Amino acid sequence: MSQALQRRLARLFPQGNETLWLDCRAGVPALATALPVAVIGLNFLAAAAGAMCLPARSLVLDMDGGADMEDAIRSGVDGILCSPRLPWPRLALLAQQCRRWNYPFIADCREAPPQAVSRFYALGAHAALVAAAQSIPNIFPYGTSHLISSDTAMYTPKPTGVPHEH
Repeated sequence: MSQALQRRLARLFPQGNETLWLDCRAGVPALATALPVAVIGLNFLAAAAGAMCLPARSLVLDMDGGADMEDAIRSGVDGILCSPRLPWPRLALLAQQCRRWNYPFIADCREAPPQAVSRFYALGAHAALVAAAQSIPNIFPYGTSHLISSDTAMYTPKPTGVPHEH
């Protein structure tokens, strides 16, 4: 793995596999905190060009809205996010371009069936975005289960662990 790709992955996953991500595709929440990563779309990039304050240190471009690698490179985002809504030939092309340009290729597996998760892995996805309740095998080097909706004012992490009976 190249050093450029390792640096981008370290920015996107500063806390390992449990990084908080803010979903800004529909706009920036009024009470947005400076979380490590924000998911953005082309509409957000257009708004940000007008000196809008960015809500996170690292940005990931959602490719489902018609973006391409030229948009990712030009805007300086740290990685791209793709879901199975895109055709598989398009996803394979994006994965290939990510390898060429040293960009993290992140699979949005929140609504993906198990065969799609396996296919993303076969394409060379570097990380996966999963829902907290999903039981996806730990086949990706990185993953996250904390995606904060753009209309959520405050995020409260769920307690982890198993209650003990005495």
